[in-house]
Order: sequence, then C-alpha cells, then structure tokens
Amino acid sequence: MDGVADENWPETIRRMRGGPVASPPADRERTEPGPPMEAPIIDFMRRNSLTILRLALGVVFVWFGVLKLADASPVADLVADGLAFLPDRAAVVLTGSVETLIGIGLLSGRFLRLTLLLFFGLLAGTFVPVILHPSIAYQRANPLALTVTGEFVVKNLVLIAAGLTVVAAVPKRHEPDSAARIELPG
Repeated sequence: MDGVADENWPETIRRMRGGPVASPPADRERTEPGPPMEAPIIDFMRRNSLTILRLALGVVFVWFGVLKLADASPVADLVADGLAFLPDRAAVVLTGSVETLIGIGLLSGRFLRLTLLLFFGLLAGTFVPVILHPSIAYQRANPLALTVTGEFVVKNLVLIAAGLTVVAAVPKRHEPDSAARIELPG
C-alpha cells in the first residue's frame, strides 16, 4: 500500500465528525494510477468506509443476537459454557439481548461509547470457554491446529480490530453531543 489511506485517516475522521477538512496537497490530487473510475471509488471509500464498517458490524450483531433470542443459534451451547454460572437458556438470552443492543447502537450511531464498551466486553467474554476448556479450541493441544470452535472464537480478533477502528472515529467528550453520532452521508 502506498500510504495514501493512512495519510487520509485524520481527514476521514474530521469529515465524519463534521469538522473542517483539509484539501489534499496539489501534488496528490488525482495522481493515483489506475483506471479512470478508480479515483472516484477510492474517494467514496475514504469518505464512507468507517460508516460502512460500523453499519456492517451493527447488522452482524443484530443478526446474531436475534438468532440467540429466537433459540436458533448454532453456538448456544458454547455461549452457555461461557456463562456457566447462569442457566443455559438465560445465558443465551442475555447474550442475545446484549448483542442486539450492540447492533442497534452501531446501526443508529447513538450512545457509541456505551455500545462499544458492551461490544468489547462481550467479545472479551467469547474467549472464556477457550481459556477454561482449551480442548474445545485446539486439536491435540496444538494452538496452531484450531478446531471449528477455535476458529469461531479466534475470528473475533477481526471483530475486535473492526471495533477499534470504529472507536477511533468516536468524537472526544468535549465535542458537542450532536457530533457523538456518526452521520450517514447524503
């Protein structure tokens, strides 16, 4: 990667917050190589990728949460094992409710600090069964040979990274309350 996206990161966050946006240096305007349609697509993604990421995470969390609430989740047993101090169904309903709330928070862009706190707490909790019962995650006690359950849990590292990216776009506390919501473009 040529670093252009990294250089525009603060600009993207300022744009999402509604703040002033710096113009690109004259020597960088439309100098990216590639087909003619590539530059508008890249510009669109620079402006909207964080919002798209937040919305995609929201959809995933609502979807997974509703599956648990409807007693249709294929990971109900894993969830129940992670919250062994609760009755199985209560553990699944609690997790499904929290996932659904996280999803709604991400989709609406409201209460993002609370939403992301729940998000990281929930994802940290997904590692509990692997820590308590490593045999469900690793084949032959080899941490490089994951089971299906191990892969399911380890993929949460990607969700955590996506959440960290969304956190980076949350306005600082001293900014006006209206800026705390990441607005959809348009």
